[in-house]
Formats: sequence, structure tokens, C-alpha cells
Amino acid sequence: MVIHNSSPGMKGNIRLFWNKGIQQPQVISVSSQMLTVSVGDVLVSGVHTHVKVIQRRFLWSEMKIISDLNKPWIILGDFNAVLTQDEKVGGKVPNRNSILEFNDCLNQCELVQAPKTGLQYSWSNCQHGSRRILCNLDMVVFNQKWLQMYSDWGYKIVMIIVSDHAPLLGGCANIPKPKNTPRKFQKIWLNHPEFMQVVSNCWSQNVVGGPAFQFLHKLKELKKVLNTWNWEVFGDVQVKIKEAADKVNLATQISDANPFDEDALANLVQDQNEHASRETQANTLMRQKARVKWIKEGSANTNFFHTKMKIRNAKNMISELEDTEGNIVADQDKIAEALVDHFQKKFEFQPISGAENLLDLIPKLIIEEDQQTLHILPEEEEIKAAIFDMDPDSAPGPDGFSGIFFRSCWNIIKNDLVATIKFCWRRRFIPKGMNSSFLFLLPKT
Repeated sequence: MVIHNSSPGMKGNIRLFWNKGIQQPQVISVSSQMLTVSVGDVLVSGVHTHVKVIQRRFLWSEMKIISDLNKPWIILGDFNAVLTQDEKVGGKVPNRNSILEFNDCLNQCELVQAPKTGLQYSWSNCQHGSRRILCNLDMVVFNQKWLQMYSDWGYKIVMIIVSDHAPLLGGCANIPKPKNTPRKFQKIWLNHPEFMQVVSNCWSQNVVGGPAFQFLHKLKELKKVLNTWNWEVFGDVQVKIKEAADKVNLATQISDANPFDEDALANLVQDQNEHASRETQANTLMRQKARVKWIKEGSANTNFFHTKMKIRNAKNMISELEDTEGNIVADQDKIAEALVDHFQKKFEFQPISGAENLLDLIPKLIIEEDQQTLHILPEEEEIKAAIFDMDPDSAPGPDGFSGIFFRSCWNIIKNDLVATIKFCWRRRFIPKGMNSSFLFLLPKT
């Protein structure tokens, strides 16, 4: 079973095969550069773009027409164009107009490149030495509606064997959510009038122990209190938005039926304010999850933040790993074991002979007066300056508290925090768990 773009007098260059177990694809459009079919409620397009810039413009126009259908849409194949100059190595510099027109088409169609793994380049001229050229011509792009349906969809560029193009293997990774993900501090809490009182009441409890123990224990207890308070006050934000919208609809009907009833109008205004408040909370939450820091003010842009969050999560996802023996590991438990084993061996203690003599070779750049200055206890103002220099939107550690928490609640926690830092400074020792961090694996690019 195959669908192709052949026509009388022209040999086709796109073939679509499908499994008999899925619904019969329905042809939407066929051209010399793209074949688009509908499978259920989604659109799937295969492309084989012309090598000439002028001919590619016909494809860009066709893609804009298909995007107007406003359905979940994925496009895959050979675009014969690159998105940036970094996607080509060797040969002539990529045509600047070609890059701009390709990016402009994707922007107008609201398409983004799917997360990829495997090889960095999908095409090679199979030459050697200075004549070798590598490009990323084959790729997969999709729109936001597709991303909402298949949030963990990605593709892998596998090894080039017979063709000068590498095969693309795509699908959903279906990676379960980690069970030990810590609850993060939410910025939407700061706007609630009861938040500071909740923090103050929890923090004022008496704890027996050293300053470091007291601080860690209070953070731990505060995290439990805030999690419970969050569920009671905010709950599921999306569910609350729907409930608030239903209230507005009902209040609108009542007010329209009684246009001169002031109480009905007041109830409508109250429900509208609640709905607006819930929408603001959702936008703040989505903005924090998306980790987009260059946007300061503007409209809600909820769809934009949602897309950025999905793409970032998909790119950071480790769907497979090559172990030390060259085996590809896809099982999540085995991936975790391989990572732990690798870093344990990398950082485990190894005895070294003659290390004492190495210290004599290190030049002394710090004089004794500077050394004494380093041991001086930091004052509260110095500690506060360091805290307020932290990025408020920085990624939190295992405790879940980011820089915005320490800034906002400084007047409540400052005494315990300053005492803890001075305690560790005097003892020259940081208790286990206080300085814990996440190991984040950056993908190679």
C-alpha cells in the first residue's frame, strides 16, 4: 500500500507507506515537492524540496496554504535548505536569502523543528579531506497542535549506509515522569495576600539544634506547609480556570436576564475578576516553567510559553544512551544505572603518590594579609548583597527553593540564614544536603 506523487510524464520522488493497522490516509494535496495526507485528525506531509531557491518558493507557498487548515501537522523529509549557517560544514557558504526564506516560511506556518538525537548532520557528499561537505538538510518540523497531542515526539538521525542522506527515525519516547521530582517554589504564591503570613508562621516554630540544622529543618517543614497550602488555595490551575469561566457564563446569563439588577451585575464583575486572576496565575506558572527570561512585559502568550516548555523538555529528555561498552541503552532504569555508575567511577577517590611535592610547584599569589581577609566572617549586608545578586528565576536545587524565595522572604529568614552561613564559615564545614545540586547533562551540539 503506497501513495506517491508520480504523474504522467514525471517520475515521482516521494513515497508514503503505512501500516495496515492504522486508518487509511486521505490525500490532501500532491505536488512535485510535497505530498500531504490526512490520518484521522492529523496531517502528515513528506517533502523532497528542489535544489534551486526559486523552485523552493513554490513549496513555501504550498506550506502556507496547508497551515491554514489549522490541524495538527507534521512535515518530514529533505528540505534541501538549512536554518542557520552552522548547519553546514565545508563547501560554499549557504545562501543567505535561502536561509531567510526558509525561516520565514516556518514562522508564518508556526512550525518548529522537532527535537532530534543521533548524528549531527543528515547529508554528506561522501568525500574526504578538504572536499568533504556535511549538511543538515533532512529534518522534521511540526506545529503546536501536533506538539499538544504528541508532546514527547522526536526523531533520530541514524547512520548513513547506502545513500548520501541519513534515514530519520521518529516516534514518541513515552518516558515516564521521574518519581523523585521535587516540588518547586511557585512565583504565583508571592501575589497571594496570605503567603507571607504562612511563611512567617511556619518559620517562627522553635527548632532545637545547631544553626545549620535549624535552617535545613525549617526549609523542609516550610516546603510541606506550602505544598498543602498551594493545593488548598490554588489547586489545579487549569481546572480552576474552567470553573471560573463557567461561573462567568452563568453570571452573564443571569445579568442579561435582569439588566437592572445591581446585585447580579456585582456578582458578574466579581466572577470576571476571579477568572482574570486565575488566567494571570496560569500565565505566571507557564512563564516560570518555560524559563523564558527575555520577555518582561506583554500579553499572556500562554501558547508560546507552553510550546517553549514542551520543546525544552523534549530536547532535555534522554531517550537512549551509549554505555562504555558501545551498547545502546533505551530502558530508563538501565540509563539511570549507567549514569550513576559512570559518575561514581569518575569522581571516586584514587590514591596518588607524590602529591605532596606538587604543592611546592604552585606559586604563592596570595599574601598572608589576603589570606587573613578570606577568613573574616561575612556580615549581614555582604550576605544580603550576595543573595540579591542571585538570578531570581534561576533553577532551584533539590530543595525546590529558587532565588526569588530568598529575596522575597529575606526579612523572615535572614536571621537563620546569616547564622547558618557564619556557623559554616567558622567550622569550615558544610553539612551534607545543604549544598546539594542537580547534575544536568548537556546534549552535544
